Amino acid sequence: MFNKLLQCVSYGAVLLFIYSMAIPGTAWAASDDLPDLCRVMVESRDDASRLAQSGVEPVLKLADGYLVLVKNGGINRLAESGLKYTLIRTGIDRRRLALDTRWDNLNIEKYPMVFEENGIRILEVEPGDLYQPGEYVGLSPLPTDNIKITYREPKFLKQMLPTYTADLDSLIALINTDSLQVYVEALQAFPPRLTGSQSDYDSRDWIYNKFIKFGYDSVMLDTFTYSSSQVQNIIAVKPGSLYPDHYIVIGAHKDAVSVSPGADDNGSGTAGVLEIARILKDIDTKMTFIFILFDGEEQGLNGAWHYANAAAAAGDSIVAMLNMDMIGYMGNDNDVTLYHSSDVTWANLWIDLADSLTAVNLTGHLSGTSAASDHYPFQQNGYDVVFAIEYNFSSVYHTAQDSTGYMDFSYMARIVKGMLATGYVINDTYAPTPGLQFIYPDGLPQALAPGLDKTITVQVAGSSGGEPVSGSGMLYYRPIGQTTVSTPMTLIGDNLYEAVIPAHQCEDEKVEFRFSAEEATTGIIYDPPSSGFYSAVVATETIVAFADDFETDRGWTVSGGLWSRGTPTGGGGEHGSPDPSAAYSGSNIY
Repeated sequence: MFNKLLQCVSYGAVLLFIYSMAIPGTAWAASDDLPDLCRVMVESRDDASRLAQSGVEPVLKLADGYLVLVKNGGINRLAESGLKYTLIRTGIDRRRLALDTRWDNLNIEKYPMVFEENGIRILEVEPGDLYQPGEYVGLSPLPTDNIKITYREPKFLKQMLPTYTADLDSLIALINTDSLQVYVEALQAFPPRLTGSQSDYDSRDWIYNKFIKFGYDSVMLDTFTYSSSQVQNIIAVKPGSLYPDHYIVIGAHKDAVSVSPGADDNGSGTAGVLEIARILKDIDTKMTFIFILFDGEEQGLNGAWHYANAAAAAGDSIVAMLNMDMIGYMGNDNDVTLYHSSDVTWANLWIDLADSLTAVNLTGHLSGTSAASDHYPFQQNGYDVVFAIEYNFSSVYHTAQDSTGYMDFSYMARIVKGMLATGYVINDTYAPTPGLQFIYPDGLPQALAPGLDKTITVQVAGSSGGEPVSGSGMLYYRPIGQTTVSTPMTLIGDNLYEAVIPAHQCEDEKVEFRFSAEEATTGIIYDPPSSGFYSAVVATETIVAFADDFETDRGWTVSGGLWSRGTPTGGGGEHGSPDPSAAYSGSNIY
């Protein structure tokens, strides 16, 4: 960790821009500096643009807006923006906020409620409560990565689905109820599958070998750290033949709580993923299917956060994430609960197929959003999700009685058939929008020298069949708080441009910029997308005011989480950036 002091020299004056520094042994922040928590409605692209430019920090995506942190008197700017907002709490510490991922009400009896809406509950906790190895606390930190303020027009099912001719009855008939039961019985023979336990590793190996036995040659362990243990999601990939870079993720969590055999929760969902993977192995699909069995769900959706954050950071095109969790309790008959993202297209498709296919014959009930399973990190990262769960909730949830003796495998098989049909129809009808990719061969500037123009090289390339319109490249720039200026980029080669940011002076402090080009079918495409901007400070040099390479212990004090100084292992992380394979300098990290 290091902090920078930026020096800008202009007209003989010295201006210092000092970025916040955490000094060993000092508190993180004074209470007067804590931000306010607000709920803001986003009902259009214009709303999204105004909110993105208002300087707020988004912390949670909601069905029709965002929860945001507003700092340093930003409430006035939010009010002036014309956006609809509600002040939830003043002076709140983000590190003390957690999502309630329990299905019961035990957490709300223990912790103060900060926010509740449509099944999403945010509680105020002590940071250390989030990490209690070996215990099920049902808390997850608020997402920290890739929450972008956007607005997406809803898809319309009838427009997307032409006359469908595939024989779905023959496909879903391949689901074998006996196989599902065998998988669950095998999984409950690894009690308790507690994250980081030996039975967790043993069940991991069993699942891995199942994928291999099905014939998958692209099976991998996706490693992250939980409570100082290296644990893994298990992933199998079936490449698509037409759109291999667009994905359907079918997932479930394979871990369980310490007291339970974990049959319904969630041997049932795990078995469903395995069975769909077995069937689709040798069936041609246009899109790539990614089958994931997540670890660490019971401790706060850890494996799903790890994967979804990384996928969003990499720009992965996940068209749908289909999640199964607790789909086999014997107290059910013909109903299933479906949780979903703000766009209900895929959930409505699930309902339509389940109702029309005789072998499924289930009535789906739309139930809004839930933060209690592995779909939620994908939803927060902007992906469309469908989460299927039993309609009548298990009476043996998280107990020693959660075994196959309390399961109805016929009911479970019908849910798996519905999920297979939905995934296959999405795959067969979805056509990605032609797009563009912006590449910066020399990188993007972090600083601009005062008084000098800055030239940026920009390569525009097609993606998903996109075709760039030659000569359409544009640059947009603005000093902070000023009007945006647009100017054409200079074409110097085959869709290769030079963009010139004119000279700025020290008093401009920081310059924001973005790029665009036209795609032949889609129209103008921006980078960053939506209303985002890159930025660079106007400065002559960077002076390191404090540095620590963590080669020696210099007395840092931390609050919340399990931290230690040492050599990185490349093992991933519960949230945020993964544990690197090497330190920035020296040997150690913190």
